[in-house]
Amino acid sequence: MPLTPDAGILPRKFHGVYFVMFNGAERVLCLADYAALQDLGARHKMTEDFLEVFRAFRPEIEKRANAKFDDGDRDANGNVALIGTDLDF
Repeated sequence: MPLTPDAGILPRKFHGVYFVMFNGAERVLCLADYAALQDLGARHKMTEDFLEVFRAFRPEIEKRANAKFDDGDRDANGNVALIGTDLDF
């Protein structure tokens, strides 16, 4: 089942951006890693402001979180973390 996004985000400098998606009624916490967001911004000749980069690419980031979730790639708490090459686009 594809995850559905929630509008809220929680930016945490040096961690990244936490965001929530839903698998039916199940809430899935996701993290777009700080360094990965900075690298993504640099590749696209954008600011390295991680929050601005997240907002610019949120649909693609959510798509990649959904793919990791579908692959069963979750941490011990059931969260999805997007790091390094997860945001290599």
